[in-house]
Amino acid sequence: MDLNRFANISPPKAKPKTKAQILKEDFRSFLNEKWYEHQDELMVWEKKFPEYDRDYYFKKHKWLLKKMYKESKAVETYLKDNEKEISKLVKRGFKKGKKGNF
Repeated sequence: MDLNRFANISPPKAKPKTKAQILKEDFRSFLNEKWYEHQDELMVWEKKFPEYDRDYYFKKHKWLLKKMYKESKAVETYLKDNEKEISKLVKRGFKKGKKGNF
């Protein structure tokens, strides 16, 4: 059997993800991050893990989590849109700080 003929075959190309698929993945990763943060907070405050699962947590706090996600995206968008202006303000702040003028 000649295996050289398979060497030139390229793997099938993956279809590019749609905006909806990317948004869905991003939201799911945000939810997972919040679940782990919640577990960490309970461990620090009460020294135990939650007695419920992530599905219960998501159902109980779905509106809050949705609002938090939208707010985080709004902040990211603002930072992205105003990146140059923010960096100028930060540089000016450091210059003033070196001279002692606040």
